[in-house]
Amino acid sequence: MRFLFKRSGGCQYPGCTTTHDLEAHHMTPWALGGTTVTDELTLDCPRHHKYIHDHQSRVTATGTNPIYTSADGTRLTDTQPPPPPA
Repeated sequence: MRFLFKRSGGCQYPGCTTTHDLEAHHMTPWALGGTTVTDELTLDCPRHHKYIHDHQSRVTATGTNPIYTSADGTRLTDTQPPPPPA
């Protein structure tokens, strides 16, 4: 977790500036064979981590430069409004 925070500085969800109570997110779900290596993990605040799972959003590419997409494949950017509260 210290490495992830040092690498990312906070929640990696586009547009989020949260820096506390962060959680590691497996880009490939652990239950489906995802590994716990730093390049397969992103750092997300609890709100966005839950949103990713509850709304079938995806995180691809690398943990250093993740690409967040919605369930319909639309790339999420920091210029879009944030998701509703979970």
